[in-house]
Amino acid sequence: MKKTGITANEPNKLIESIKEIIITSRKNIARSVNTEMLSAYWNIGRLIVEDEQKNQERAQYGEQTLKHISKRLEAELGSGFSLTNLKNMRRFFPCLQKKTDTV
Repeated sequence: MKKTGITANEPNKLIESIKEIIITSRKNIARSVNTEMLSAYWNIGRLIVEDEQKNQERAQYGEQTLKHISKRLEAELGSGFSLTNLKNMRRFFPCLQKKTDTV
């Protein structure tokens, strides 16, 4: 009966195979996280745009609302939801929306 497994001459092949699996998995994880974050930012932008468009005094109302949302989110969820970031999310929604509408 033939033994299976690695011999003294094959540990480098095993190590390289293991490294390849780990590197590929790390790349896939990073790609998945990036996709989810883009989706989250797009949806946050969508909610902000939809909320602002219901109000007639959009410019003044929007700025005050974003400041309030920013303070609450940063207090409850940590950094990443500054006024500037929320404005960027708001701008991101229509940009991606136009691309998906034409596909």
